[in-house]
Amino acid sequence: MDPQTINNFVKGSVQFGVRDSLVTGNEKITFKSIDSAFVGSISSPYTIENRGDTLRFISTLEGWFSEEVARLLYPMSRYRGMLVYSPFFGYMAKNIMVGYGNYSRLKLSAYNYRLVRTGSYSHMDGLRRSVYSGNTFNEFDKSYINSLLDTDTLAIEEYSYIFEKR
Repeated sequence: MDPQTINNFVKGSVQFGVRDSLVTGNEKITFKSIDSAFVGSISSPYTIENRGDTLRFISTLEGWFSEEVARLLYPMSRYRGMLVYSPFFGYMAKNIMVGYGNYSRLKLSAYNYRLVRTGSYSHMDGLRRSVYSGNTFNEFDKSYINSLLDTDTLAIEEYSYIFEKR
């Protein structure tokens, strides 16, 4: 939890350090109906589950994941679609984004992550260090911490985007 240690760990990772001056105001959500929307420049629509002040945006198309991503990174997000395995393509699931508010003013959750995993993968290889980093429009699932190994190091930066009707 030491700020200097955290800064050293995420140094050079372009995802960390979100600042208002880096965010442009031309992204948009276009609602086609109360249960369908287009998000940003993505050409396929999302269906919307409206649960009071929570809106879940669920992609109509599945994304494909490697086994490593499905096992290690996919469980980081609090809201997840069902993960399905295909022997030809790997794992697939629908993308889910979550926002709070209503159709006129929405606060869309996001987080950045950096995970470093160090471990012995065979007696001949010695130690192997893997680095994963990225960002996603979702919320970090805090129970994910229970799945980390003693040799893992994880940094999370949570933030949100606010969309207002013009």
